[in-house]
Amino acid sequence: MFQHTTVYPAEETQELLTAVYKSLIESVLTFNITSWFTLTSVKDKSKLSRIINQASKITGKTQNQLSVLHTQAVKRKANLITQDPPPPAQVFPTSAIRPPI
Repeated sequence: MFQHTTVYPAEETQELLTAVYKSLIESVLTFNITSWFTLTSVKDKSKLSRIINQASKITGKTQNQLSVLHTQAVKRKANLITQDPPPPAQVFPTSAIRPPI
């Protein structure tokens, strides 16, 4: 009978739209980006950039471009690799190293 509509302030709407963009669209775009980005054609990259630009217009906030997302992912991956401990086969106890004869 009665419809109850809630009007949200513009700031809350912008934050909600940005959260939806980051959780749905950006997560799909950046999935395994370190593998596919360098193999993607310029035409396909421009199509993906249009999606990001459209999302920027909808959310009212500038979103990171595809190349920036790729750079962030590569840095994150490199950081994980450098912090990873060496495999057990490469860890030698000092007693296992033989002195030269």
